[in-house]
Amino acid sequence: MLRLPMRKGKILKDILKFLNIYQNSIIQSDNETANIEHYLRAKGLMDLARYYGRTGVFDKDVMATIDGVFKDIENLTILRIRDDLNN
Repeated sequence: MLRLPMRKGKILKDILKFLNIYQNSIIQSDNETANIEHYLRAKGLMDLARYYGRTGVFDKDVMATIDGVFKDIENLTILRIRDDLNN
């Protein structure tokens, strides 16, 4: 079993912090490649969070919060790419 190097709260705080950073980067960037790169990094964090959810480290409420933030990033990325394609 995976041993966590830090407390559960610290892991959650870091995941949400980086998701927020990627979300803000997508909002501020006009570079399609950078936006996709930020999305993929956020997707990697989401995969990590889902692993912690499956192993019982994060409960359902925590996972719902993380899923909500990731869905916002996903929708924002799609909108930014559509805007780039239309311009």
